[in-house]
Amino acid sequence: MPDKIRVLQFPIGNTKGGVTHYALNNWRFIDKSQFHFDFATMSPYLSIEEDIRKTGADVYHITEYAERNPERFYDEFCLMLKKGEYDIVHLHTAHWKSMVAENAVRDMGVPYVIIHAHNTDVTSAKGNRQFEMERHLKLREELQQNDTTGYWACSSLAANFLFGDSISKDKIRIMRNAIELEPFAFDGQIRREVRRELGLSETDWVIGCVGRFAYQKNQEFLLRVMKDLYRQARDCKLVLVGEGEDLDSCKSFVKENALDDVVLFTGYRNDVNRLMMAFDVLAMPSRFEGLAITLIEAQAAGLMCYVSDAVTREAKITENMEFLPLHKELWIDRLIIHKNIKRQSMVYDVADAGYDIHKQIKIIENAYKG
Repeated sequence: MPDKIRVLQFPIGNTKGGVTHYALNNWRFIDKSQFHFDFATMSPYLSIEEDIRKTGADVYHITEYAERNPERFYDEFCLMLKKGEYDIVHLHTAHWKSMVAENAVRDMGVPYVIIHAHNTDVTSAKGNRQFEMERHLKLREELQQNDTTGYWACSSLAANFLFGDSISKDKIRIMRNAIELEPFAFDGQIRREVRRELGLSETDWVIGCVGRFAYQKNQEFLLRVMKDLYRQARDCKLVLVGEGEDLDSCKSFVKENALDDVVLFTGYRNDVNRLMMAFDVLAMPSRFEGLAITLIEAQAAGLMCYVSDAVTREAKITENMEFLPLHKELWIDRLIIHKNIKRQSMVYDVADAGYDIHKQIKIIENAYKG
């Protein structure tokens, strides 16, 4: 039996956000008789590490960030590459902070490296954004196309942001953020169960938002919308799913504006498919997005999605999506109009658009082999 193709995925994290979800989802569905994955993280503690190891994969911890201590990061990364003897290193990134990992991979003679673009702006907090953007643009100009490198992106906007004009467009592969569709097929019984669990009535009109609490996701805008929307629609509820650095400030807003009975924080959940059954609409007021997996899931579940006009148009794979500028009154008007829209499952529509993980994983397998 031929040796398996060994792939290192870097980085994953405790946020359980898009990149981590994508890498672990691919590992779940890939043909393990042909491929072996390991994972590397910058987190000193990884809450899902035990579960990952049970699948036969290994997890490495890098103790220093490349942009903060490039020498130590380089040494640790090279040691990890030497131990793993990888055929491919799959590097996931939102924006350029350094190129130390790419240099380490090439110096260690790894046959192939994939640089995978996942976002359309720097993901830093408000105070560091100008510095981060300047560094990103400078490093992007230094990119040099290489035959031993694969250039992947979740959308064309993400590709443009990470690679700019340094990489030929014909060298970039758009890899869809595919999902397992069956769990998102609408189920009325699950809807009733989840609503009871969350303390929601069957007559409540529920707006859902799923994502890390961070500058990018912009939940504070949605809370301002909700404050005024509640005056016009007393049966509305907002369910916010996720964790992150902006969670406490969002909770403070809710308390200060007496919205405790209107806004529900669930924390991190690993059953987003069930939660989506309980929603009536999904709202995503992001300041920027690569191509959010949440939007693929929501459309499969038949939810009407209202998203900011900063979200890539490639996210619209059904008719159940509307792009809106971040004007509070406009969001209130459109959300209220949705109360009369009938919901139906759209799993087959999403599958036809190419977002079925069972089909997409074959494309990834062939790309790894190639």
